[in-house]
Amino acid sequence: MKDKSKILALLLVGFLVYGCSEREATVKFVDDIDCDSEISGYAKDSIRIEENFNLWDWKISEGIAVLRTSEASNFIKVYTYPEFDLLYTFGAQGRGADEFITHNWCKTKKAGELSLYDIMKRSLYVFDINRDTIVKKHTYRLSENGDGLCRPYTIMLEINDSLFLMKEDFDKTVLHLTDMKRREDLSSYVCSYREENGGDARAYTAYDYDFDLIGDKVLLAYKHADRMELLQISPNNEMSPIVIMGERSKAKEEYVYLDVCTDGINFYCLKCTNHKNRTGNELIVVDVDGDISQKIYLDKEVGTIQFDATGCLVGYAEHEIGATFYRYEMNLNASLLK
Repeated sequence: MKDKSKILALLLVGFLVYGCSEREATVKFVDDIDCDSEISGYAKDSIRIEENFNLWDWKISEGIAVLRTSEASNFIKVYTYPEFDLLYTFGAQGRGADEFITHNWCKTKKAGELSLYDIMKRSLYVFDINRDTIVKKHTYRLSENGDGLCRPYTIMLEINDSLFLMKEDFDKTVLHLTDMKRREDLSSYVCSYREENGGDARAYTAYDYDFDLIGDKVLLAYKHADRMELLQISPNNEMSPIVIMGERSKAKEEYVYLDVCTDGINFYCLKCTNHKNRTGNELIVVDVDGDISQKIYLDKEVGTIQFDATGCLVGYAEHEIGATFYRYEMNLNASLLK
């Protein structure tokens, strides 16, 4: 019996090693994030706002633009879109039931929805939002670490009412796929790039990344390295890399990718071309298979990008006084050409 048990154990180990090797073998490595297809983009129109609010995050829904600013109170500003006339503000600072000690943005895919989380209150809130009102519809308790403190989440994305992608940055950088209704991590993806370059607990910002989602594909675009990783979420909710592109050496000090968004078909990554102003005019278009399908050179430098409900790309540029929103039609075959 002992011999049989040893044989079964060896077979099991063999299968596990083989399975891991098979999974690793499916990862495609690409050295350079580049392609030969390049076009120029010209803004179809623009709107200037004579207000300095230091935009941190934003979302465009049908008929409204929702902006999260650096202000302590009234940090959410709701504008008409595309006119950008101010409708109302939201967000009170404090410890009360409807107030925020700290406020952080959670990306949402659903139109007419806003999501924010408060690390100090260990809470995540989902709101319905329109031209007139904001109504809270869900409150979730955030997970704690081994010390009983709220996990230090830095970026979140709501997939649906239950599932969230939540990036935690501390001694490791970990992307969690979490069922918030059950308060259960379904799977986690550890940033191997940070681990391979020392894994310094004090240096997580050097290996910070933004991310977005199309279907079961998640694209990570690193802020301080010319590097992207395409992950796939399996039917049993496991996350694994399928394409790793770009640098493997230590991250840079300057910014590389400023933002990533999607039109539901492709990922659009904004590359920093003006390090002094932390803006850029170069878009890297990545399809759901991880192929670089297009490079677009915008006629304006912007700091962040979003898509509106009509499929136009909207870029935001902050000035010394005021800010401008530029709109671009995203027909890659024709309408961007001069």
